[in-house]
Amino acid sequence: NGSVSLSDEEYSSLILCNADNSVLDNINISGSDTLDNNLFKVIYTDSSSFNHIVSVDNHDGMYLEYSSYNNITSSYFNKSSNIAYNQGGNYLFNNTFLDTFRLGPNNHLSNNNTVENNTFHSTLIVTGDNNLIRNNVVNCSDPLSYGIYITETSTYSKVLSNEVYNCRNGMIVYGGDALVVNNTFLSNKVAIYLSDSNNEIKENYINDSLNYGLVIDGASNNNITENIVENSGIYGLRFYPSLGNNYNN
Repeated sequence: NGSVSLSDEEYSSLILCNADNSVLDNINISGSDTLDNNLFKVIYTDSSSFNHIVSVDNHDGMYLEYSSYNNITSSYFNKSSNIAYNQGGNYLFNNTFLDTFRLGPNNHLSNNNTVENNTFHSTLIVTGDNNLIRNNVVNCSDPLSYGIYITETSTYSKVLSNEVYNCRNGMIVYGGDALVVNNTFLSNKVAIYLSDSNNEIKENYINDSLNYGLVIDGASNNNITENIVENSGIYGLRFYPSLGNNYNN
């Protein structure tokens, strides 16, 4: 417990608890690639800075729980990472995630976070409210992976100016009141799958989708405007029963 300041260190596992205002820089956390039982975990810790963290071959690349207003920057995680049960204000910038990243795993809501200028090679899952997802690159290393996944427990997400490549679905929107603007979707099986209400899908560029560019399935009262959809393998737009949507492309 208590604030810590660590730099230029190597650990097999690292757990911080009740360590507000801590600073970690240039930390290597390398566990066993056979036991898969180590991790980098932060619990009940707010207003801390984690820079240049390398967490490889651990059970979790990073797990923040009940922790808010932390900065995670310029770090590398090769196993699944999670931010859960927080009240918001975590800022992730210029990190690389090789495995699934979850803002709120298993519907353990994670609100008011900013995820910006990161690189993801698997699914970015978003639960909770008012999360900002901006200027990230999602390039799925597994073609069966999803890109950006807005769950049904997510509202008022802002997904702006991201690039999504080579995924099963570039983006799935199961949550409502999302703003999806100025994103690029290339070479996905389906670029955007929309299945909820009151979302704005605007000014996105969709190209080379293997099947469909934009699928609208049971969604209502959405504003879908000024999108460019090109070179889809089957249809650029695929409509299932949906009501009250505004289309202007």
